[in-house]
Amino acid sequence: MFKEDSVIVSSRHPTRRGLVIETSENDANNSDTADGGGPVPTGFVKVSVLDRTAPFLARETDCTLVDRAMALGDIVRTRSEFAQSGFVVSVSIQASLEHCISSRVISGVDTARICYAHALEKGMLVTCDNWIGEITELSDAIAIWIPSSDSIVAPANADLIIPDDGFHEESHFALARYAPGQSVTSVSRIRGTPVAFVLAASAENFTNGTWLRGGYTRGCQSENGLKIAGVKPLRAQVLWTVYNSLMNTENFQVAPPPENVDVSRLTVLSSCFEPSSFQLGDIVALKDEAAARQVLALDGHITAETSPYLFTWRIIETKTVVSVQWQDASVSQNIAAVELIPCLHPDELEFWPSDYVKLVRSEETSRPAAFDRIGMVISMNFSERTAKVRWFDVEINELQGPEIEYSVYELEMHPDMQFRIADRVILTQPLHPTSSDWIGEVLGIQSTDGRVRVRFFGSGEIQAVPPKLLLSYQDEDDGDEDLSEYSDDLDDEMAMRDEAQVDSNSDSDSDMNSSSQASWETDDEFADEMVGTEDMPGMAESIDALKETHIASTAHDIESTTAAWQLFKSCDTAPLNHHFYGDGEIEFSRAFHQRIRKEYCVLSSSLPQGILVRVYEDRMDLLRVLVVGPAGTPYEGALFLFDVGLPGEYPQTPPTVHFHSWVPSSGRINPNLYEDGKVCLSLLGTWDAGERSESWVPAKSSLLQVFVSIQSLVLTREPYFNEPGYEKQIGTSEGMLNSRLYNERLYLLVLKNVEYVVRHPPLGFEREVRYHFYALGWLRKIVEIANTIIAKSTLGDMENHGGAGSQDSSTFPIVTASAGCVKLIKARVACLSSLL
Repeated sequence: MFKEDSVIVSSRHPTRRGLVIETSENDANNSDTADGGGPVPTGFVKVSVLDRTAPFLARETDCTLVDRAMALGDIVRTRSEFAQSGFVVSVSIQASLEHCISSRVISGVDTARICYAHALEKGMLVTCDNWIGEITELSDAIAIWIPSSDSIVAPANADLIIPDDGFHEESHFALARYAPGQSVTSVSRIRGTPVAFVLAASAENFTNGTWLRGGYTRGCQSENGLKIAGVKPLRAQVLWTVYNSLMNTENFQVAPPPENVDVSRLTVLSSCFEPSSFQLGDIVALKDEAAARQVLALDGHITAETSPYLFTWRIIETKTVVSVQWQDASVSQNIAAVELIPCLHPDELEFWPSDYVKLVRSEETSRPAAFDRIGMVISMNFSERTAKVRWFDVEINELQGPEIEYSVYELEMHPDMQFRIADRVILTQPLHPTSSDWIGEVLGIQSTDGRVRVRFFGSGEIQAVPPKLLLSYQDEDDGDEDLSEYSDDLDDEMAMRDEAQVDSNSDSDSDMNSSSQASWETDDEFADEMVGTEDMPGMAESIDALKETHIASTAHDIESTTAAWQLFKSCDTAPLNHHFYGDGEIEFSRAFHQRIRKEYCVLSSSLPQGILVRVYEDRMDLLRVLVVGPAGTPYEGALFLFDVGLPGEYPQTPPTVHFHSWVPSSGRINPNLYEDGKVCLSLLGTWDAGERSESWVPAKSSLLQVFVSIQSLVLTREPYFNEPGYEKQIGTSEGMLNSRLYNERLYLLVLKNVEYVVRHPPLGFEREVRYHFYALGWLRKIVEIANTIIAKSTLGDMENHGGAGSQDSSTFPIVTASAGCVKLIKARVACLSSLL
């Protein structure tokens, strides 16, 4: 089940439909649900039924899916496993309507025939004085219909009128605003209200009101069956966001309209796609007033303007069908929405027809201008991970030339041109001198020339616009992430490393057992108090795998194991390019020194084989850690560098860890390891897991625990599921597919990482890098694994088609790869082979 699914819960409400308002996956990152009862358990959904009950938890097996909400542009798949995805290009809804006064039901109403009962709603986009804004609040005047006398009054104080439509206050269907036809009651009928106040307040509220029809009769305010006759918005609170820059030829500052504005000054940006937005419970009206009178047998003199309450309906059932354009550019028409699965977590390298793309920057190319070109995806081969692209001619702003096939790993979405059908867009320059159009909505993208078909709100005209002239309204206020800083950091790091090598800073080869380290000796019993690997659930098996990482090899045996592969070593001076070196030396307390000495003692004796730690005599607050990718994971045999800084309050405050990303602007190599160096781990306080046992505990937590957590809990076999909330996809077809695609993509980053480390070994680990990749043969083994993947993929290993790996956790998780991935693996293997 998915959020906003329309369901029948057979065990409790066999005849009433409801909406799924929360699922276990939607609620994965929330510690409390709407009712404060905790997260939705797996296998359950929270449902709000169209009746008087409060939302409740229901087993998914007790829910019958009757309709599924779909929006234009939604990414979907069929129920077939590992099928290509597509996006919704049209939505058609048939609705059943229940009259708000008579409860009469009409069925099979196309939502193109209805409109919302309110002309203005929260969330609507409006314009005023060449500004665009979003309505955040509305102030209304209401009128009440008194059935016994057929009178209508606008009460003096609307706050003394309360809903009486029977919906629970927490129900999804409880109206946030009064609506025509809604049942209400006077405050006089609230139990517990003092009698004197009841009599005075209720009577005055009606007698002092404005009578639009009829007049006050004694006790009318206490009658049953009072209805909202009409709702008139008076003022709106608007968040103004964008000014029409086409009007600002002098580039001066233009003040927005007042935040609180009379609604008569507002123009609604009415979408032609409104019929696709309706769902269960909405209050609507028929657009054809004459047809509504005929259905309800109303006299001809009764109009929606004078008696809106007689023309309102509630949607009590929907049936949605959609058309979908698939990645291979084919289109399927009139698919029942319940037959499709929403794709909530598409892979970052999924593309669809009409997506605007550019080439990924690569150091291998000698034509940097190629990266500035704009292309458009014509089709994508989902299983092969390739896409056919045509490129724009910059002179005429149209697609020119033939389709060219690329690996999806060579492409990325254009950051400034991401348009989908129904998106609002802003024009950056006039299409012609006399045009006043500046904001519109996307109707589609022309496959012939790549231009965007836009319907402009002002004139209603439809124009084909070059994508370079448009900005997405949704992205107008979003700041672009500056990925260039990663390249700058990388250049600075390499410069500092070269400078440090010239200075020939020497490292001490002595370890903790040498006499020169006597000042760091400590009580042996501390090792028993610290959290060890045996206290960390799930780590023992991973550490066993790490011990198998170093294969026996005599080839290129340039140094002895003890000299070239010391797990713990003390060095004289910290490297200048340590990420926290510039924080400066500070005075540390005696307790800090004692704790650090104890930590070093534990590290010197308890590190697993795949973790190397360097500490420094001149900076006790700094450590550098080299982690070997565990066997049976996509990271197998690769090396990863972390810099650690200890705050003066340590251990009351956890350490700070920085990850050195050597593949800048290529994406994260792990969900927990960011390109800017952030390490996302609950133990470090960089992720709130909500569990005390996973947080830093000064008396128990240790540096050893942090390092082992990084290696065994971060560098995992299926790191896709490290993403918060994604663990609930384990065992599902979507989860298996997404994990497989994620492993394929990150494997390319791992190969790139290996090449960088071999060419530029980090300061303090030069000998270890040579020993690992040459003496132990890991560079050759990594090349052999890659060549095996290439060979099996080329032969078409049907048993593991598409990159699926063996379930044996000791084997490499990727057996075959897509053609698009193989293309880049070959390029990486060529580079690595040249280093053998």
